[in-house]
Amino acid sequence: MSLFQAFASVGIGLSFLLTGWLLERLTITSLPGIIGTLAPWRQVLVILSTPGIILAFLAFTITDPSGNTPRKDRNSASWRSFIVFIRENNGLFMRLLAGYGLTAVVTSATFTWGATYARRVLGTSPSETGGELGAISVIGGIVGPLIAGVLIDRQFSRGKTDSVLRLYSAAAVVSLPLGVIGFLTDRTAPFLVGTAAIQCVFGAAFGPGMAALQIVTPAQMRGRIAALMVIVISIGGYGTGPVLVGALTDYVFRDPSDVGYSIATVIAVAGPFSTWLIWSARGRFAQRVRESCE
Repeated sequence: MSLFQAFASVGIGLSFLLTGWLLERLTITSLPGIIGTLAPWRQVLVILSTPGIILAFLAFTITDPSGNTPRKDRNSASWRSFIVFIRENNGLFMRLLAGYGLTAVVTSATFTWGATYARRVLGTSPSETGGELGAISVIGGIVGPLIAGVLIDRQFSRGKTDSVLRLYSAAAVVSLPLGVIGFLTDRTAPFLVGTAAIQCVFGAAFGPGMAALQIVTPAQMRGRIAALMVIVISIGGYGTGPVLVGALTDYVFRDPSDVGYSIATVIAVAGPFSTWLIWSARGRFAQRVRESCE
């Protein structure tokens, strides 16, 4: 799961690199045709989204490498049984889903508005901003998830079944202050360190988090619990984080140049709450792992 997430981070990092480079050039010379009538940043979105739309259809070419077709009676569960299972374990699943959802709030707020902060407050160019954030996303997105995955696997094999939750919580305690400081000091070095810390910890949490949910969920329900986590992260996390920063900037601080304060506020509120929720689920998680192994 961490390896899968690492490749997603590489794609995000490349998008930062290409966005900065394209934005500077399209500001000078627009594309021909209808696309050229759009604002430069809209042209960038069209260019970068088109390959993804095309490549998405490759999903239809993926087959089961084993060639085996699972029997329906072994791999199906009713929606009623799924709801009952979640209800019976709501203390665990609600904490994990809400915790990782808030993790997505932190990462989306940081990276969605990080480039804007760098340009408005630090005065960096689009290409410089794209290069810095792209490098952080690529390097941090690979190093963070893979190190976390190796450490968690090692600890889990030694009987520390709640290691995935412990490691995240401990790392969050260190990275959160760096993230807040990075958007309050108005200097480039703290900004880059804080952004890298958020990427390496909060951005690296989703692979192990998804694996953790799979471990404590019956095999017949793992597809639905994975889908539920994706919904929470996408809508609740990625959909909320950027909106919160924009709302704080417009209605609380009332100054576009104070976007750093808005980002720091989201990190300072959502980050600790996420950490507490995931940390407090350790006991229930370990118990559920023991029950699933019996």
